[in-house]
Amino acid sequence: MQSTPIDGPRLRRPGEPRLPAHVAEVIRVYRAFDASATRWSGDAGVSCPAGCGRCCEGIVPGCGEAEADVAARWIMSVRPDLPDAILSAEPRSAPPCPFYRADSPEHCTIYPARPFLCRAFAFSGYPEKHGATVYRLCEHMATPRGFPESRQLAWAALHPTDALRARAGIPRPPVAPAHRARIPDAPGAAAERPLDVAVRDALGRLLLQRHLRSAETFASSRLGSRADPERTDDPRTPRRRRA
Repeated sequence: MQSTPIDGPRLRRPGEPRLPAHVAEVIRVYRAFDASATRWSGDAGVSCPAGCGRCCEGIVPGCGEAEADVAARWIMSVRPDLPDAILSAEPRSAPPCPFYRADSPEHCTIYPARPFLCRAFAFSGYPEKHGATVYRLCEHMATPRGFPESRQLAWAALHPTDALRARAGIPRPPVAPAHRARIPDAPGAAAERPLDVAVRDALGRLLLQRHLRSAETFASSRLGSRADPERTDDPRTPRRRRA
């Protein structure tokens, strides 16, 4: 698994002293999960086939507003060439993912800001009955040493030591729902929607906010220059003498 962390401070918009709380928390969740999944995949010998992008070819992932805000901020900061195309594109209901690019190294236009679903696929376990953690290899992955023919492993939750002494010497993977549960809703968030729709709407909100801030700044500067008729920013304009 490749881990490309997001530069949080770079995602602040002009005039923001700090990131909104929901954006900062999403970034923390991404970093924690990526670190855990990268460490686990190295220990377990799990990896995607070279050049594989079949997961991107098969789904249009869903996304909540908090994650869409992170992706939109990353696009505006790192890929300012993308907003126009995203805003003018028709929503896509069928695969592949709208951000899939077969000719890019990670096969993803927004890889560092991709949603949690994409991060967790094939690199996390899921809880099943009685609290057991189950991991199943992606059908396109090679079978690492220590995996059974079923290509899945389970870790019991009945004894605390089981988490450290996993079957076949393979450690317990990060549990996706536990990490995802920490992702907050954005203020006034709508239900989860297709990734391209959620990111498009988030971009629209951010661009509107930017235009409004620019208009407010311009209006304030104009009002400020009119407040004192004795002052002018044009050195060619003489000051009026006081009576």
